Amino acid sequence: MRSDVVCILKKQVVLSVGEYLFSRDFVIMDFSTTRGGIRSLISLRSIDQSNWEACIQLEPKQEQEGFIASNLYSIAESKFLPHMNLKAIYFEEILIGFAMYGIDSDDGNYWVYRFMIDEQFQGRGHGKSAMKLIIEDIRSRDDRTDVIWLGYQLDNEQARKLYASVGFKESGMAPWGEMLAKYSFH
Repeated sequence: MRSDVVCILKKQVVLSVGEYLFSRDFVIMDFSTTRGGIRSLISLRSIDQSNWEACIQLEPKQEQEGFIASNLYSIAESKFLPHMNLKAIYFEEILIGFAMYGIDSDDGNYWVYRFMIDEQFQGRGHGKSAMKLIIEDIRSRDDRTDVIWLGYQLDNEQARKLYASVGFKESGMAPWGEMLAKYSFH
């Protein structure tokens, strides 16, 4: 696969690898085409003073509220888990989602602990693009593990379909009652 320097973004060199752009400040962008044939610019950006308050305003659909902790709780929790990566998910310059992932201290593997797209932006392929970016971010890390794990509630059919569409395979029930799914880099 060919890599090219394609532009300078905020004085950062950006490399193109296939459909993805990687910049030195870890803004990762997906230029893939969505279901409707529209080019989608999805990016993962660090959560900081400029966007954390907007992140906590993001909401899932009402029927999804029981499936995930609030973004406020997740940001607070991350202050006690310094190995977590918190990312704001953007469509162009609009904040549309939130993700939290990192290496689990119990099993030494990467886990996606939180992933959500705001109710206004669901159903457009943005979640799939964002999850692909998370996978690529983990793949590019020096501490990458061979697999990525996540868990979801059995009645969360939308999550099951999304995770399966990017390559996660169900592997059974966790003791805490969630379906576990694994993505393998091999």
